[in-house]
Amino acid sequence: MKVVDLATVEADLARIGRVLDRRPELRERTAQFLAGDLPVLEDAKMGRTRGEPMEQIALRVSPDAMERARKLAERISAGGVLAGSETTPSMVLREAIEIGLDKIEAKLKVGKKSKR
Repeated sequence: MKVVDLATVEADLARIGRVLDRRPELRERTAQFLAGDLPVLEDAKMGRTRGEPMEQIALRVSPDAMERARKLAERISAGGVLAGSETTPSMVLREAIEIGLDKIEAKLKVGKKSKR
């Protein structure tokens, strides 16, 4: 069992409180998130809502594609859609798949367009 230093926890909570006092927009978003009223950050960046079901798959990509996804994730995080949040290479690859599917469907004039 891990011992918790209550003085450290109280100091950390006080520091968080000071940050939220200086940033009312962050305080509001934090309250909404804790109440479950905001989409998950990953889904919000990619234009999805919490209720939209997703399937998990295993996918092999080339080292070059992975490196490109890492670099794009870093750029998006640095000047991101949601300031202060982190974009992952997986998020970039998911978005690339969605965009690619939309383009293929449009070219073939088949399928259902995504919610973009």
